[in-house]
Amino acid sequence: MAICLTTPGGMVAGHLVSTSSWADRWRRVVSVATGTEDRSDHMAQLAHTVQASMEQTETAAAGGLHAFIHLLDVTFLSVPGDVTAPLWRGRVCDVSGWSLGTPSAAAGATDVTDH
Repeated sequence: MAICLTTPGGMVAGHLVSTSSWADRWRRVVSVATGTEDRSDHMAQLAHTVQASMEQTETAAAGGLHAFIHLLDVTFLSVPGDVTAPLWRGRVCDVSGWSLGTPSAAAGATDVTDH
C-alpha cells in the first residue's frame, strides 16, 4: 500500500509492508551490497534477529500494536533532488501525519471534491 508519512525528519513516501517483508528486503539489500562473503551473513540476518527478539516484547508493551512502521521503495520528499532508499523503518509514535498514495500517484488522480 502506497503511503506518505510526516515525521520530525521530514516527509517520507513508500510502500507500507509487514515487518517480515521489510526484514526480507533488508537481507537482500545487505547481501547484494556485501557480496557472498561469510563475514557479511550476520549483518544480512540482523533484521530477522532483531525482529525475533522484539516480537514478544513489542506486542506485549504496545497492547498488541507495533512500535515501528516499515516502508519499501522510499522517497524522501523534504530534501532537494530525487533522494530514494530501498527501505525505511521508523517509530510509529514519531509519525505526526499520513496520507494514502504517493505524490507521483496523485498526479493523475481525479478530483473528487464536492463543490
